[in-house]
Amino acid sequence: MGFQNTVNNAQPVGLPGDFASENPARQLIPSFGIAGGIDTANAAGVDYFLVGTTGATIGQFAWIQADTTITSVGVSTNAPDGFIPRNQQGFILTQPTGVTPSTDTWYGMTVPAGQSITVFESGSFYVRATVAGATYGQKAFAKSTDGSIQFAAAGATVTGFVETSWVCRATVAVGEITIISAA
Repeated sequence: MGFQNTVNNAQPVGLPGDFASENPARQLIPSFGIAGGIDTANAAGVDYFLVGTTGATIGQFAWIQADTTITSVGVSTNAPDGFIPRNQQGFILTQPTGVTPSTDTWYGMTVPAGQSITVFESGSFYVRATVAGATYGQKAFAKSTDGSIQFAAAGATVTGFVETSWVCRATVAVGEITIISAA
C-alpha cells in the first residue's frame, strides 16, 4: 500500500447504493415457496433473495430470474425488478491495488453467488453517472447486461438499456454521484 498523497476538502456525497434520504423505501419480498423466500425449518417467510450464479453488483439494478434468484449480470431486456442497496451485503474479494475511485471496479461492491441479498423497488439512493452526466428529472435506464445506469429523457431509446421507473434527482457531470428515486 502506498503513502497517502491526496486529501479531500469535504466529505463525499455518498457511495453508489447508499440510501440518500430517510423517505419511505419499499423492499422486494420473495414469495413463499421460492428460493430464499421461505425458511423451511421454521415455516416462516424471509425478506431476502439469493444471488444467482453470475453474482450481483451493489448500486445497480437487478432482475429476479426464472429460478427466483437475483442477478445484475447477463439479464434481460425487461425493466429491472429493483435496485441493490449498499447495506453491508458486499464482500471484499480481492486486495485493492492502485485503487482509483473514479475508475476502479469498486472492490466490495460485488455480492457473490449464493449469498442473501435485499433489493428495493422504491426509495432514494445514490448512484454514479458513469456513461454520461445526469440532469434533474431524467429517467434512469438499466443496462440489460449488467444493471449499470445511464440517464436519458423519458421515452428515449438508449441502445442496450431499458427504461426504469426511477428518476434522477440531481444534475451532475459524468463520473459524479447523483440520486435516483422511485415512489
